Amino acid sequence: MTTPASRPIRDDIEGLRAFAVLAVLANHAFPELLPGGFIGVDVFFAISGYLIGKHLLASLRDGSFSFANFYARRARRIFPALAVVLASVWWVAYLVFTSADFAELGKHMAAAALFSNNILLWTQSDYFDASSASKPLLHLWSLGVEEQFYLLAPALLWLGVVTERRPMAWVARLGVLSLLLLLFCYDLNPSSSFYLIHTRFWELAAGIALGRFELARRASAQGAGPDRGRAIEALLAAAALVVASVVVLGATQGKSTRDAWTAGSGLALVFAAAAAWALWHALASDTERRARVLAWARHHRARLGELQALLGLLLICASCVVFTEADWPGPQTLWPVLGTLLMIAAPATSGANRLLARKPLVFLGGISYPLYLWHWPILVIWRLVAPQADSSDQLAALALSVVLAYITRRWIEDPIRFGRRGPSKGSVPRLWPACASFACAGLLGWTTVAADGWPSHFPDGLRVVAGWSEPGAYDSWRLHSCYHYLNNEQRFGAECTPAKRPGIPQILLWGDSHAGHLYPGLAELRTSNAFDIAQWTTGSCPPTITPLAGEGPACPAKRALVLQMLQQHTPDTVLVSGAWEQYLGANSAAEIVQAVTLSVRHLKARGVKRVVVFGPGPSWKGSLPSELFTHMAINRSELIPNHFGRVERRTSDLDTAMTAMAAANGIRYFSLLALLCNADGCRTIGDPAQKRPDLLFWDRHHMTTSGSVLIIRAARRTLLESDLP
Repeated sequence: MTTPASRPIRDDIEGLRAFAVLAVLANHAFPELLPGGFIGVDVFFAISGYLIGKHLLASLRDGSFSFANFYARRARRIFPALAVVLASVWWVAYLVFTSADFAELGKHMAAAALFSNNILLWTQSDYFDASSASKPLLHLWSLGVEEQFYLLAPALLWLGVVTERRPMAWVARLGVLSLLLLLFCYDLNPSSSFYLIHTRFWELAAGIALGRFELARRASAQGAGPDRGRAIEALLAAAALVVASVVVLGATQGKSTRDAWTAGSGLALVFAAAAAWALWHALASDTERRARVLAWARHHRARLGELQALLGLLLICASCVVFTEADWPGPQTLWPVLGTLLMIAAPATSGANRLLARKPLVFLGGISYPLYLWHWPILVIWRLVAPQADSSDQLAALALSVVLAYITRRWIEDPIRFGRRGPSKGSVPRLWPACASFACAGLLGWTTVAADGWPSHFPDGLRVVAGWSEPGAYDSWRLHSCYHYLNNEQRFGAECTPAKRPGIPQILLWGDSHAGHLYPGLAELRTSNAFDIAQWTTGSCPPTITPLAGEGPACPAKRALVLQMLQQHTPDTVLVSGAWEQYLGANSAAEIVQAVTLSVRHLKARGVKRVVVFGPGPSWKGSLPSELFTHMAINRSELIPNHFGRVERRTSDLDTAMTAMAAANGIRYFSLLALLCNADGCRTIGDPAQKRPDLLFWDRHHMTTSGSVLIIRAARRTLLESDLP
């Protein structure tokens, strides 16, 4: 007899896995080409929920379920490939990472061994945390969510059987609660919504629900409806989702046009799906009408199956193209999840499913798990080792990922998972190799953290860069008073808006952290020039009177506060500075320029004499100290390059567009790229004679005090021109 564990996965589902992993790879390597490719993770969640849930439900039904057997299967499936990837990344990081980055990697390895990488990333997700591009194990957050779900799902299904003879009872209830939490909380705390299981649970639960539906459909040829109690509970859940979608839709009216449309499309889909669910369960007491509906569906099964599969594929493909990382996950996450469920539920003979069942896609689907594990560390390390890499290099990195994934599956994963004789040959492979290898990888991570990244293994000439830091870097921005973190909706301190003094010009510093890091330079300039400084700065809140996609949750309140303060206070000069290059992707260059134009015109209408806009600045994939160290370690050099990296084309184009905007509106513009960057890269150090490296940036794109002073000195005439003695 074929057990649930040994049944082969349908070829079209393997192809769907391949589609999902290819979307993720394309998004990570070429985000501009496929901005929504990250939805592949959501497709994986729905597929995993379906496959594992169906196995659990079948084993609970026939009495073969065992917690020990389930978790042993998961360990053989997950541990071997993950342990190999963790150990390989550790070895490469030992050679090219700074001690701080190496210790940080150790934390992520230890967290991965406990399947809590998503929780660690959530605790680190403040504005100044290292860029995702510098974290080789960032992608393991999804594995954490999935495995946390599988700690809960078997117990919940078993509890449903024992207490109510309904295995889906508790999974369905928590799934609905998870979706409601997503609808109400997705833009209140985006980092927790993204990383934690409470807003992801419903995606996997939806897959289990589909598995339950298929098993029930096979067991009941008559298609008997649920009892009245179940129908009432389902109707209440559907009603809650309908009401929630309407309420949240009303709250989106204050968001930007793109964000409102994105959320609105998802909310409309939630409304439609919940209404259809309610209608179906409303037929529970009308068995005759329900039977007619089922009979009509069976009569048109082939045509409905084709439409269902095509609709599912369209929902997934549209998600890849239409959506961005702004406000994800959100109501729009229902698009790829529903699309996945529609394709799985469609007949394997439908045109879209046959397309997915092609051999190349089935092959990639078979190695999708190790391919997902390998691709991100390789891309991160590739970019760190070769920051000038172009598109062909990215393709080479992805090709290497495919090769390593196949080797991992063929010679590591399958032998440990199935034994040498392969699956369904009657032998049960030993569990200890999988557990021991994974435990060793976790222990290696803990040891690295305890050793603080082993700084002693660097040559003496590199230690000064390896251990470089800027203690309290943003304390000098008048933190908590005139510079607020992104979730702070409080008013600025009194010293942030000093009273106008006769004959003394006043400069208002307005913007996000890229305005905040200019304050030390302005303060230094004030020692030799008479002017006062007002400062209204908040992390991730661009200095615009209209919202930008991807801005922080406190920005609407802070924007209203700034507009109110401008009615009561008119500075002589307003220095407008934002992390414009960081808003690209979620916004087009044209949208950013339009938002800045409206802000400039508003300031001039308020009577501001001089408006100075600072353009986009340099940025690196990881922190500048880390990238410099990696470059120097690989090239065996102890000399810090004066210029390093390169300016992305889209950032350069944005700078050009903003220059034209300033000229058209008669305002002053200061180009950071023109000052700091050339064909050799962007400037890295200020005074090369200093013993301790005088770096201009302390992370990916925030200036040190030296960098701030250098910039403001260069912009002195632009800021003070007519006020110079």
